[in-house]
Amino acid sequence: MTTEQKNLSPAYEEYIRILGDIKRYYQGVSKLQNAATLILTHVPDNPHMMQVAQEVSAGAQLMHKSANLLYFKRKEIEKAHPDFKEKAMTFAKARKDNQD
Repeated sequence: MTTEQKNLSPAYEEYIRILGDIKRYYQGVSKLQNAATLILTHVPDNPHMMQVAQEVSAGAQLMHKSANLLYFKRKEIEKAHPDFKEKAMTFAKARKDNQD
């Protein structure tokens, strides 16, 4: 952990955590929706697989709802701390530049 990371405010740490969680939730939603589509495409006449596809789709909807709630929490934090968004974008760009 760098010195800069140790000196983050609790609100900014929460903001960064929410950004990561939102990204992971939406990735999970996408994978679940793809799985449901694959099930329905490749085994359309099997009632058990149809039920599995419905459960997978319901899971995706639940994750999507949770991601949306985090998105609104993120917006609340950005409203209270307008500098957080720019700070996070600068950090992400620097991190990406270091990886390239």
